Amino acid sequence: MRGSRPGITCIAGMGAILLLAQVMSGFLAVPARDVPRETAIGRVAQPESGMEWWVLGATGAGGLLSWGRRRRLHSAIDLPHQPVKAPLDAERRTAELLGRHIRNTPLAVVELDYSRGPVGVISTWSGQAQRIFGWTEQEVLGRSLDEIGLVHEADQARRHAAYQAIRDDGLSSVELTARTWTRDRRLLHCTAHISVARRPDGAIDTILMFIEDVTARIAIQAEITHLAHHDALTGLANRTLFHDRLRQALNRARRDSDKVALMLIDVDSFKQVNDTHGHACGDALLLDIAQKLSSTVRETDSPARLGGDEFALVQVGISHDSAAQLLANRLIAVLAQPFYWEGLLVERSCSIGVAIFPGHGGSDEALLRAADVALYRAKAAGRNRFVVYSKELDEDLTRNRSLQAKLAAALERRELELVYQPILSLPQGEVLAMEALCRWRGADGSWIPPSSFLPLAESCGLIKHLGEWVLRTACAQGVAWAAAGRPLVVAVNLSLPELLRPDLVPLVREALDESGLAPGLLQLELTERVIGNPARAAFVNRLHDLSALGVRIAIDDFGTGHFPLAELASFPFDLLKIDAAMADEGDRAGRPGGIAQGIVRLADSLGKQVVAEKVETGKQLDRLAAIGCHAAQGFFLHPPLPPGDVPFRPVAAV
Repeated sequence: MRGSRPGITCIAGMGAILLLAQVMSGFLAVPARDVPRETAIGRVAQPESGMEWWVLGATGAGGLLSWGRRRRLHSAIDLPHQPVKAPLDAERRTAELLGRHIRNTPLAVVELDYSRGPVGVISTWSGQAQRIFGWTEQEVLGRSLDEIGLVHEADQARRHAAYQAIRDDGLSSVELTARTWTRDRRLLHCTAHISVARRPDGAIDTILMFIEDVTARIAIQAEITHLAHHDALTGLANRTLFHDRLRQALNRARRDSDKVALMLIDVDSFKQVNDTHGHACGDALLLDIAQKLSSTVRETDSPARLGGDEFALVQVGISHDSAAQLLANRLIAVLAQPFYWEGLLVERSCSIGVAIFPGHGGSDEALLRAADVALYRAKAAGRNRFVVYSKELDEDLTRNRSLQAKLAAALERRELELVYQPILSLPQGEVLAMEALCRWRGADGSWIPPSSFLPLAESCGLIKHLGEWVLRTACAQGVAWAAAGRPLVVAVNLSLPELLRPDLVPLVREALDESGLAPGLLQLELTERVIGNPARAAFVNRLHDLSALGVRIAIDDFGTGHFPLAELASFPFDLLKIDAAMADEGDRAGRPGGIAQGIVRLADSLGKQVVAEKVETGKQLDRLAAIGCHAAQGFFLHPPLPPGDVPFRPVAAV
């Protein structure tokens, strides 16, 4: 330009440098009133604003001021060629301050020059741009963003859309977040704050970008989003994401006339694992289940952890109900595979409830309810199995829930009763003990069998309150018999949930203290299946503590094979209870006494006693007496009796 000096930048109207000067607090170009006339080398007039600007004699030394080396004017400016009369201290200070701001900003400053054509080339590349992206100024000046491959391929469309909005819609500023590459091909997430300077005819002159590396922020946001929708322990979808995926699957199935299977998966006896092996083992078990679940299903299916020991699965794209049944059966087998914790085998299994859209429910809520009903039946039927929903299950669940509510009310109103079945010595027939059995008379006067309400009490948690009531009532009755001159051992059955209670020993001690019953007159009975449970490590010490109190311990249903005989000698027990039918099995096999006689001999060697229960015939009784069985009980000898009808004399049938 005529009259310009080397290394000096002049601007017509609101050019790029003047705009940058305003952004950078006005260090490059300042109103005339703030600068002595003799320090200026040029003047720019803005008729539309009535302001007059002095252009300082600042020569670029890299960074933004390098623009002075190549800028050209697009309109005439009155710039007299005259020597600078005053020292150039102000100009140098301005350049120094601006350079300092550019160096200190955490943003990369990049300018694209469009004065030579429709494709912008890099005309400014700050030191921070080099630090963020890796390219030096010498490597990028005069090249386009495409030539250095800055913007990620997948985000090129967004970048071009932003440029089109600038070019065609006349936008003066735009913000764009996109993925970018570094020189060594690392992927970054960046936000560019874009400002546009135009020529008088409206064409783009330069585009100035202040670019922020937001990779860390994006990663944190992604982690927060992931945690909001995924389970922290297993990494599976959580309840929120699961419901969203279920609704999406149902929408697709409606559109495609397809089927969707929903499976609710519950880990059997998970509390026992935690109580026996600790929560670290429980977490490891849940993680293993999640991994097996994910590896068994297809990528299109959606496994999730709903919380605690509850998992779920959405199986999509099935045409027949049998596909869901095949997968459920496979999951039952896979999730029952051995799991080891610190060298110990931890037995585990799962129960699964299956519901299929659209037959079992037309909405996500209906399908979830149907799957929950099926899961309830699977657990009630013995666990380690799957059940597919049917309308009959709904009716059963309604009855069970009604029974549960009635049982809770009966407990509160003390409507349950205890009856006592005599345990008689052999062969004398003397009454040695009385086993307490719970009975419940319904509102219509009919008896509700224990097989109906006891498992229900265990499954719904009422067994805690029911067990406490039985224990306290039986202890009180034992004291009443002793006061009447006939001290009898009173036997009380304990379920697994009761044995797992941390306060079991204090509860028993409290019942004895309140009633005044001698500890030797209380007998606690637990089945071999219960003591054979892997959770026994959680309660065996409590049994030792109870035995130390003087309370008698009986192992019921002995001989079923659930408890290792090698541990019997160290286990705290006083007597074994067997099924009287064992004596019959020995006779059928041609071995009089059979297994029953072997158990009696085993007990004798350990100094313990054997009681045969469920005696139904005189022949059974004779066989049991012949093999040396110590005592017996059953309907043949005596049915359960109200507490006031207990016989104090030997029973004639013996």
